[in-house]
Amino acid sequence: MTDPTGLQGMFREYFPPTPSEIKKFWKSATVVVDTNVLLSLYRTSDATSKTLGEVLASLSDRLWMPHQVGLEYSRNRLSVIFGMTAPHAQALKNLQALKQTLLDQPTIAKDAPMQPQKVFDKLANRINRHIDKLTKQ
Repeated sequence: MTDPTGLQGMFREYFPPTPSEIKKFWKSATVVVDTNVLLSLYRTSDATSKTLGEVLASLSDRLWMPHQVGLEYSRNRLSVIFGMTAPHAQALKNLQALKQTLLDQPTIAKDAPMQPQKVFDKLANRINRHIDKLTKQ
């Protein structure tokens, strides 16, 4: 779109970039990351972290990290990692308590019409599988 007033050149910051300017930007602009971008490597799934790492690596020649970002990242990294492990540990603790509750149920006579113990045993086995998965992560 042309600018008949000529103001677009003088007040460029008030006009949206053209498609060619956007394309040029994505090819050559310096990319500045903030602390949360880096800390998100610990807050997301392994697949997402890997993808983000690959994107950052592909931009490495144009990537710039201000000193403040590096400082905040260094100060907060361990607390973010710990913060991500606390819910994991709590989930594991809850599963173990649930399994113990199921195992502590009174035994019912084998000739009783209902056999909830079989259901409890199946649930306890499934919980064991989930506990195993959580402890291997």
